[in-house]
Formats: sequence, structure tokens, C-alpha cells
Amino acid sequence: KIWEKAIPSISDGSVVLQVHDFLKPQPILNARIFLCRGVIHDYSYSVAKLILRNLRDAATKNTELLIIDPITPYACLDDNQARVGYGIMGTETLPPPAPLLANLGKANAVPYILDSQVLVVLNGEERTIGSFTELLKDSGWKITRVFTISGSSHKQILAAPV
Repeated sequence: KIWEKAIPSISDGSVVLQVHDFLKPQPILNARIFLCRGVIHDYSYSVAKLILRNLRDAATKNTELLIIDPITPYACLDDNQARVGYGIMGTETLPPPAPLLANLGKANAVPYILDSQVLVVLNGEERTIGSFTELLKDSGWKITRVFTISGSSHKQILAAPV
């Protein structure tokens, strides 16, 4: 009801709010965009893959997927991990100076604490850019860009169907 008063797109029908079970096929076909905010990290790889696959099955070639979730930084980069985000706009970051760890160690412990919490409580997981890349690829999507939200550990991951 708040949206109906504050945002006219509800009244004019361009936005529809509805209940949906993520584990069942997406009822809206041919959507312009699917938004998952704080959803994917709550689930294990296999369940997250099912959710994303259901969205992919309902998507057109022009549909986009926007995931707003934390991206956990690598603690220490090796050559393979350094190349994972290569070519994805928005994943470029400057590493901290030596001898600091790539993830800033204890100064940036929140993503790792959150990872432990969602694992214990929900059997979920926080993901690195490599984990997101693999998960999305396995469910029929490809990351096209990552947007940083200033002051937040959450990123906006934009993906397109493949």
C-alpha cells in the first residue's frame, strides 16, 4: 500500500508485486529485468543454481539479471584468481600495498564473519567474483558488469543470458 501511494508505477501497472517461491518456475515470462537483492547468498550452490536457472528459463535474450549481494574479496590472490574478474567491467580494484593481505585482513573481516553466519544458519555462502562467475555460468547467465555501492560491502552484479 505504501508503494501504491508513493510510486505511481504500481497504479499504472508497470510494476507488479507478487508472491513467488524461488524454487518453482518463474511465473513471469519475458521480463525486462529480474532483481535478486540479498537472496543468492542465503542459499547453497545447488539451490542458488536452481533459483537462477528458473529465472534463466523465463528470460528472453534481452532480459537482464541484477543480483545485489556481497562479493567476498580473496584473502590472497594467485594467478588464476587474479584473472577471474578480468574483462568484467567494475571488477578492477587496486590491491593494498604489501605486506597487507589482498582482503585487508582483520580490517575487512565482516564478509568472512557473514559467510560463517549464513553457512551455519541457512546453509548459504558468501561468494567471490570467481564463485559468482561460475554459478551464473552454470545456470545460463554471464556477468556483464559489476557496480560498487559506495560505503557498502554489497555489489550490484548485472548479468545477461547466454
